[in-house]
Amino acid sequence: MQLSESIDSDPNINPGQAKGDLLLKHVRPMGGNLSDVLVRCGVIQKISPEIQPPADGTKLYEGENALVFPGLVNAHAHVDKNLL
Repeated sequence: MQLSESIDSDPNINPGQAKGDLLLKHVRPMGGNLSDVLVRCGVIQKISPEIQPPADGTKLYEGENALVFPGLVNAHAHVDKNLL
């Protein structure tokens, strides 16, 4: 299971907690150095080598040295072909 699948299907997200609040521990953003990534409301708030888990119940995921990349979107289109 990919990390994104486990986050989307997580029944342990508190109703008062924003679904996008999470702390990814021990990941490699864009293939770089091992870091922690704090996400609030779906937006990256902080990238640092060692972030302490917030006391507000933010979901914690152990990345186990996984790579972290932004969502990939295929924006390639042949507009002239769509009119046929």
